[in-house]
Amino acid sequence: MTLREQLIRDEGKQRRLYYVNGIPHIGVGHNLQAKALSKRVVEMILDDDLFDAEYELRTRLPWTQTLDDVRRAVLVTMVFNMGMQGLIDNNPLGLAACERGDYAETAHQMLDGPWKDQVGARASRLAAQMADGQWC
Repeated sequence: MTLREQLIRDEGKQRRLYYVNGIPHIGVGHNLQAKALSKRVVEMILDDDLFDAEYELRTRLPWTQTLDDVRRAVLVTMVFNMGMQGLIDNNPLGLAACERGDYAETAHQMLDGPWKDQVGARASRLAAQMADGQWC
């Protein structure tokens, strides 16, 4: 047995947040009250989440692979924020406009709905990025 195996056996391994005596933990006994996640772990989680968002977009809406990187990044950001189904359900007119290359209408549709109220100024920046194809 190794130290690692012993800790996993004794602490358990949880992929979701859990509480011990009211204290939040994650992973193998990582006490989030005593020690924040390291920068390396935060970057790894971001990389994993981005991979998932890009994969979902690519597989569910394959036409998005024909978009330039800047406009595709807008859709990846939206999937990252609200999930793939959230993007589909909350912006069907915007997605239809984007698929046909009408980026001004896509941007307009992005700003017409509850998502813009939830993310504030981020929605305006992403809509501008979609409209002009330039990073904001």
